[in-house]
Amino acid sequence: MSESENRVIQCIDNVLHQLGEDVRSTFLLFLRRERGIKHYEIFQNPEKFINSLHSVLGNATNNIESEIIKNIEKELDLTHNENQNLQDLLIKIKKNIVPKIKNEKVESIDDIKDMTYMQYGKKENK
Repeated sequence: MSESENRVIQCIDNVLHQLGEDVRSTFLLFLRRERGIKHYEIFQNPEKFINSLHSVLGNATNNIESEIIKNIEKELDLTHNENQNLQDLLIKIKKNIVPKIKNEKVESIDDIKDMTYMQYGKKENK
């Protein structure tokens, strides 16, 4: 798994952790047992992950998705897109950032940020 993928997983985990350790653990157990997805495979299965959020957390899912999106955008210095949902963002990152990083020599996190800027543009400072 690439560093960028790890960073995305960490962003997701940070938001789940904010819900409380019991909620986080219960959700990850559901994800593994009912959907066959391990924590580190969330990035490869965004649709199942999102459906699982809806199944377990119901109406709170939209707020949780928004928080995850904000965390990922901040972590990867991506420009915010109001019309983009979490599944679309994960798919976009998977298709555009990760393959570029895997094919390029990456020596530091700054190299990843440079590649991200080339793909998506700099995050706007407000």
